[in-house]
Amino acid sequence: MRRRLVGLFLAFLALCLAMAGCTSTVSGTASAAGSDGGGQGNEPDGPPPRTPQPPDRDAAAVTSALRKLDACALIDIPVAKSLAPNATPIPRGPHSCLLSPTPQHDIIKESVRITVGDDSDHVRRFSGVPVTIGGAKAYEYRDDSSSRRCEIAVPVSFTLAITVEFRGDDVEGACRVVRKVTEAAIGKLRNPDALNVDPAKRPFAAWDGCTFLKQVLGNPPEFDYVGEGTYDPFSGCAAAKRPQRGQPPSATSKEDVKLTAEYDEAPKPAPGMRPIGGKQVVFSERTGECKLEWAQGDSGTGDKDFGVLMFELSANCQAATQIAEKIMQLAGQAPSDATSPQRPLLYGPNEPDTAAVGACIHSAQGSSKDCEPYQPTEVPKGYQAIIAAVTKNRHVQCAVFEPAIKAAFGPEFLPLSWGQHCFFVEPTHALHITVNVLPPTAMHVPGKYGRGYPKQEVQLGGKPASTYSSGKDSFDIYLSAVGDLNAGGGLHIGLEARPPRGDQRTLQAQLDPAKIELAKQAMTQVVQTRL
Repeated sequence: MRRRLVGLFLAFLALCLAMAGCTSTVSGTASAAGSDGGGQGNEPDGPPPRTPQPPDRDAAAVTSALRKLDACALIDIPVAKSLAPNATPIPRGPHSCLLSPTPQHDIIKESVRITVGDDSDHVRRFSGVPVTIGGAKAYEYRDDSSSRRCEIAVPVSFTLAITVEFRGDDVEGACRVVRKVTEAAIGKLRNPDALNVDPAKRPFAAWDGCTFLKQVLGNPPEFDYVGEGTYDPFSGCAAAKRPQRGQPPSATSKEDVKLTAEYDEAPKPAPGMRPIGGKQVVFSERTGECKLEWAQGDSGTGDKDFGVLMFELSANCQAATQIAEKIMQLAGQAPSDATSPQRPLLYGPNEPDTAAVGACIHSAQGSSKDCEPYQPTEVPKGYQAIIAAVTKNRHVQCAVFEPAIKAAFGPEFLPLSWGQHCFFVEPTHALHITVNVLPPTAMHVPGKYGRGYPKQEVQLGGKPASTYSSGKDSFDIYLSAVGDLNAGGGLHIGLEARPPRGDQRTLQAQLDPAKIELAKQAMTQVVQTRL
């Protein structure tokens, strides 16, 4: 759940940055709906074919493969002993494991955490540092704040990964530990059939949370399902009912169901406990939603901190008791697993592990169907001719700026189209450039952008332009194509500095002042060569 919240935050942040700053006015262009890319040297009178996106692995096959994995079997014992002589694997949930430095878990001493089936979508991978470990693709994340945490995610599909995480005295030391454990785990994952979990010894390991919850609820087609849980998200699930067209999400949220499953201490007797299905259940209610917690049975871990299989259910109070009883009845069973498990599980360094292609790999929106790598196209001379061409082929917008952006910022900056924008992106993600050809409408007046911020008026290539910064990480130029900042139409270049990949502190980056001069240089070149 924590990673999903981080992912949602990053997606929102990226969207704000893409739109030329959360606090600045959104710029646009007269791009035709559905325009997208493909081909080379295209005429600007129509959109070329789309660049096809790679398919994801079969979800059922990946789920089957992950269900069979023993998270603790991923730990190489000799490697573990080299880190701590008394290192001991302890199951933290049906599909997660702790490598404890002591035979019994000690909350004071940090453990390495291994999670099978963790959330890991394109946005999450976009924010990580791509690394190759043991010949497999992976992503590294560091938090050098008070947590001193390091994590490596090894993708197994476009949305799931096996993760290894550790908090140490310093982030460098934590990453050394994580890399050792991950490299050994990757070696074992080359032969996943030797890592099968025994559900008789690992309660609820026969299931993944979403297959289980679908069966509990009767698999209603109007629900979306995603893993849920802090310590073992693959064993839990959140089912959210899709709102009908025109309905806000809040219209169906009361029907949402969340279930987590992990190994924990048994709940102590408390007010509000009541018998349900033969179990003593901690029952609480808040604004129509009920939360139920109970010990399903012994976990088999032999560790006092993780002695029972704990379920936590959140659901509408009218249905919660019935759902809990169904969970209690089905938890000891197993799904019908007719699907062959995914083989191989790992990705090679050059294999696609998201739907993003080309330059879209380096955009937070890259896996969306609307993200399209730039395809070279001709640019007509003059503002009015460019506007007419952009309405037919949105790649023209990128073509207008491409030579100037690459000349100023470097050839590593690659263009792509998304929505009404052209972005220039590069592999480190440290600088994101947005460019637009503004249509001659009252909504796109260069002088009206940046209200509330100190603005400067400058001349670039003989044309008036308005510049401003909405923060230490950004800079925007809005130039009039017709020589009047109060008239509609023009050109836009926006810069956004971003934290380095893998940095999980979400600190605001600071834009290098030299980049501002490069943006002015690029705009001047565009005016001189295009208008």
